[in-house]
Amino acid sequence: MCHLCVLVLMLATSAACAQPAGVTAELLPPPEGATVSVQPEGPLRTRIEVTCPGDTAQGDAPLTLRLDITPRWPHYYLDVAVLDADGQFLPCTWRSSERNRVEVAIPAASGTYFLQITDPRAGRPPLLDEAHRSARDPATGLQASICRWFDGRAAALSFRFDDSHPTHILKAVPMLREYGFTGTFFINPGTGDYLAHAEDWAACAAQGDQEFANHSMHHRGADSDEEAEREIGDASRHIWGLFPDRSPLLAWSEGGGTVWTHTRPLREILDRYHLFDAYGGRAISMADAYGERVDAYRQGLDEAIATGEWFTALFHQIGESISEDNFRAVLELTRERQDALWIAGMAAVHKYRTERDAASLSCAAMDADSVRLTVTCGTDAALYDQPLTIAITPPESWTADALHVADADGAAVPTRVRPGPDGLTVLFDVPPVDAVYVIGRG
Repeated sequence: MCHLCVLVLMLATSAACAQPAGVTAELLPPPEGATVSVQPEGPLRTRIEVTCPGDTAQGDAPLTLRLDITPRWPHYYLDVAVLDADGQFLPCTWRSSERNRVEVAIPAASGTYFLQITDPRAGRPPLLDEAHRSARDPATGLQASICRWFDGRAAALSFRFDDSHPTHILKAVPMLREYGFTGTFFINPGTGDYLAHAEDWAACAAQGDQEFANHSMHHRGADSDEEAEREIGDASRHIWGLFPDRSPLLAWSEGGGTVWTHTRPLREILDRYHLFDAYGGRAISMADAYGERVDAYRQGLDEAIATGEWFTALFHQIGESISEDNFRAVLELTRERQDALWIAGMAAVHKYRTERDAASLSCAAMDADSVRLTVTCGTDAALYDQPLTIAITPPESWTADALHVADADGAAVPTRVRPGPDGLTVLFDVPPVDAVYVIGRG
């Protein structure tokens, strides 16, 4: 009787590194007498030994080595590769519904394999401590900070639409424009639905008030590195062609129900095409089939406002997956809370959050009537171009309405005054680049 050998090994923490991922390995079909063992070789590399007794050889039929990974970071499907004993990369298969499970075809024979994980933080902008995002001048008492969200809003909200369904361009876009809202449309430029309305999508892009994202060309996954490159790269190039004056950084999602096979980590392809993974954070699927979606949206939105989070609502077909009445109810709820929300595309919100995480402020008095504010940003301005909002709390002896801001060349920077927790606050927007500003009282 065949039996399955499964070994779960959680790597121990050490002073030198954080807790690595846990790995569960199994063979399918399970040959009688076969065993699998896993041995850590570091936080990012695991050795896998497969032993198949000679009398249980399966002929030419390969086995499937299934690896389940307990995440150290989210989204392992982007970061995993499997190598054989000679260091050759093997094709890995994963499904969009099981992003932390990888399957590899191997011979029905004893062998050694290595699971290699790429640290997703490598090459990313630095994450600075929150204290870096505020500064106080001891001489004047002026305080400056980078707002949590653009324009000093309490929370960020994104409307996400998947699969470039005709109802998106025919119904969702007009309704969003009626309310003055922006949506993020994950398009599949090679599908019949998209091609049937290609001129409408191009006209939408030309108007510039909506955001497009990469959902692959055909929403069918890939069975090789070459196909993955085409599915991802061609979709990015199509969007870049529609928005030639925007940053090439785009949101990415592989598409539900798809299967992907590739040898190198998928992140390598995503990085080439300036894509960030759209998963994570507070989100809700708005399909009516889940029940009470409008109430769930209201609750999620209010919680996001209370906690200062980024909230995303996901839609498919308007008038089918979600009724038009419910979609309008969502837009009405949003309008009621609009003053607390930054309603923006997913790329814009991702940029702001990344820029802010990598930015710092310092300030020093120039004299009794002016303060020099230095903004330092750690992001690439060619990709991260979303303006940051700076909040100034002036000292008691200064008048907020009379406060003025100038850049290093002396050009005036527009400001606006808002009520704050400690009195009136002056807001102004700056590009996410290293710069110096002079803040003075009138």
